[in-house]
Amino acid sequence: MFRKLTVLFVAAQLINNAATFKPYTTMRKFVLLSVFLFNVSASSTWAQLLFSESFSYTAGDLTANSSGNWTAHSGATGIKIQTSPTTPLTFTGYAGSGGGSVALANSSTNSEDANRAFTTQSSGAVYASFMVRYTSAPTTGDYNVHFRTSTGITMARLYARDDGSGNLKLGVSKAGISIFTYATGNYAYNTTYLVVLKYQFVAGTFNDVFSLFIFSPGNSIPNSEPASPQATDAPATDGDAANLGAFALRQSSITPMNSIIGGIRVATTWGQAALPVELLSFSGKNTEGGNLLTWETASEVNNKGFEVEKSSDGLRFEKVGFVAGNNKASTYQFLDNLTSARVETSPTFLTYYRLRQIDNDGKEILSKVISIQNKGAKGSLAVYPNPVSTHLTIEGIARDEATEGPDFQIFNLLGQQVLTGKTPSGGRGLDVSALPQGSYVLKVGAEQVKFVKQ
Repeated sequence: MFRKLTVLFVAAQLINNAATFKPYTTMRKFVLLSVFLFNVSASSTWAQLLFSESFSYTAGDLTANSSGNWTAHSGATGIKIQTSPTTPLTFTGYAGSGGGSVALANSSTNSEDANRAFTTQSSGAVYASFMVRYTSAPTTGDYNVHFRTSTGITMARLYARDDGSGNLKLGVSKAGISIFTYATGNYAYNTTYLVVLKYQFVAGTFNDVFSLFIFSPGNSIPNSEPASPQATDAPATDGDAANLGAFALRQSSITPMNSIIGGIRVATTWGQAALPVELLSFSGKNTEGGNLLTWETASEVNNKGFEVEKSSDGLRFEKVGFVAGNNKASTYQFLDNLTSARVETSPTFLTYYRLRQIDNDGKEILSKVISIQNKGAKGSLAVYPNPVSTHLTIEGIARDEATEGPDFQIFNLLGQQVLTGKTPSGGRGLDVSALPQGSYVLKVGAEQVKFVKQ
């Protein structure tokens, strides 16, 4: 399934980043600026896949063979992390399944630790998903993967230990090396698990939460994040990370501690990290032949294809086409000639689209909706934002900026007039805040356009 569309609108987020980790982290603040744009084209901006790692490098020294992707930050002269492109880990339905792997060994002397940097994050959530197979773990417990801040502070560790009876235990620690939480279940050595780590930034001091999700062989990967992780660590006495900027692999100095890791995906949403189809973008534009939709995937597993659905009001959708999946990173297009659907399509109305991605096993998930303003041969009346909350800007009518424009009328879908007056002047929007939620038609002269009040 592909991850859900983040927003229908263009959003800019201004984040007050802290530079380093502090025991008493000050409150992170953010301002979300949403700019709603509807014109002759529309697109949706997706949350970020920070990196995907398949370990397809030449066998041997990871840091030497990864073309700078992985950098040693400790033990650079010691035992190297070894990569093997021909030793794959697999997990059914996981986007990172089937690539190469790295072996993390233990040594009582000097072992290399390495990290891969990503765009620094200091708000929202950061997810890391990967496959892991432990061959041994100490009864005292130790960690072999973790996040790092942009200044190199170790945060958010994954721990493993033997319970003394031959059972593997997995747990997490948000910041300290003495405060951690283990999952209650027992796990097996020499078995490949899919692990998802989530670090959630929460405003305030000592509020961040670090969670662990574990999927055993045969488990299905859910479309949305499970409500209950296997383990959560959020101690009020452990400091929060000012930011996260790298994912690290660690070779333990405690014996025995050996594991194999593959298919790492670091992202800002559950879907990007864990689901088998990752959609990078979805956009549309009006052309002479109709409305052209384009979408791009970064990875696909078990993808039957995409149903394209269309609506005239953003609420009631009908299927207008199907595009088969390629089961690899691909760019897709679909042309709606504006006569293929039974739903109403007017030359000056907005047309709404969404994708229904379907797996080979029948599972499916819907995207959110994009909107395209159709170009009509007659007239040029247009409105934005659409949907609208308070003020509706009207374009495409002749008027003097210093005076009021022509008369307008607004009708509901029952044909009842609910608002009338003069179109505003001077770039002022038409106040529709008093209208109940629903679909309406704005009429100016001989032209009309549909909009949605939210």
